[in-house]
Amino acid sequence: MNCHVCYWMLCSLICSAFATSTARGEVLLAFNGKDLSGFYTFVNNEKNDPEQQVFQVTNEGWLRISGAPRGYLSTDKTLSNYRLRAEFKWGSDDLASDSGIFFHAVPEDRLWSKSLEVQMRAGATGDLCLIGKGSTMKAHGKQWSKGCIPRPGKGDPQAEIEVKRGQWNQVDLTCRGDTVRLTINGKLVLEGTAAAPNSGRIYFQSFNGELFYRKIEFHSLTD
Repeated sequence: MNCHVCYWMLCSLICSAFATSTARGEVLLAFNGKDLSGFYTFVNNEKNDPEQQVFQVTNEGWLRISGAPRGYLSTDKTLSNYRLRAEFKWGSDDLASDSGIFFHAVPEDRLWSKSLEVQMRAGATGDLCLIGKGSTMKAHGKQWSKGCIPRPGKGDPQAEIEVKRGQWNQVDLTCRGDTVRLTINGKLVLEGTAAAPNSGRIYFQSFNGELFYRKIEFHSLTD
């Protein structure tokens, strides 16, 4: 292989790597696999109570959420205009496993803050739920102001998007202004507009059943 070919191959690899690194934008916040820096816990109406063992970092560098008592792990910062990439799996075989990622939670700390929720419940992962009075979104050709917006194909075994228990599910959420785009395991499940709230804290719920996260990353938008 001559030098010119090597040169152009090297340039191509560098350009490809640069495109990959910038396509997701700057990292705004990420779970570091060591501690809960950038986040705080809220359990039994108490912030950062050291006696609660609901949110722990495992030896593998994963975030373990016990599922009881109920509470959440919240970002310290209010966020808007970002892309969230998360990977989770259930830790138990309980078919009633239920959790969620609540985004744009406002204003105060409490369970079921006004927010939008990416539902993570066995058989319903990918639904988008409107939490609290004033939460709204337009999706699937209609305006929603309560309840949950069902994912396409829900209930159809042939259209199932969740992976088998013990495997990692991928959540990809992009929020730009008042628009929301959600994919689960690479499948587009929702494109919404006129979403409210459109900024706030993001929290990861402890509700029913043990689960693990091995990735939580927030990126700025690149265009």
